[in-house]
Amino acid sequence: MNINIQKFNEVAKAAKARTNDKRWTAAIDKAVAGVVSGWWVISELFDSVLVTTETGQTYHANGACQCRAYELGQPCKHRALARLITLYRESEAVQVAAPCAVLVTNSYAGRVETPVKVVCETPKKVRIRAVTETKIGGRNRWLAPGEVALVPKSAVKIERTIERNYNGAPFVVVRCDHMPI
Repeated sequence: MNINIQKFNEVAKAAKARTNDKRWTAAIDKAVAGVVSGWWVISELFDSVLVTTETGQTYHANGACQCRAYELGQPCKHRALARLITLYRESEAVQVAAPCAVLVTNSYAGRVETPVKVVCETPKKVRIRAVTETKIGGRNRWLAPGEVALVPKSAVKIERTIERNYNGAPFVVVRCDHMPI
C-alpha cells in the first residue's frame, strides 16, 4: 500500500482538529507514527485494514478491533488508522469532469429525480451538493441547498459520453439538460 506521507499527515491534522478527546488525539498520533516510521505492515481490505504492529501482532480494524484498548472501550490506534485511511482515500478521490447529475430516490409516490452537483467521486460513493431542497435515502433525511452528502454511486445518474477531440484523444462530455438555469 502506497501512501503519500505529506497528504496523510494533512488528513491526520484535519482529523485531530475535529476531536476534543485526548485519547483519540493520542491514538491518531500513534497511528501516524506507525505509518510514517514504517514500523507497521498495513494491508487494505475491502471494508477494513489489517495492521501488523511493531510487536508482530496483527489486528483487523474497521470500527472494531481485537486489541486491549478496544476491549476496555478506549480509542485505539488501529481504529484510528482505519479511519485515517478512509479519509485519505476520500481526499484523493477523482474529480468528476463536470459537476452535474441527478439523484434518484424511490419513495411511496414513485421514483424521484432531483438535480444535484457532483463534488467528487470515490470508487463506490459520490459526494453531492444539493441544488434545491433534496430528499436523500433514509427516514426523512433532507439536504438544504448547498449542503453536501456522501451517497452510493448507484443512486446518482451522471450522463457522460466519450467523445474525441481533433487529435483523436478521448475526453468525457457530461450532458446537463436536466440542470435548472
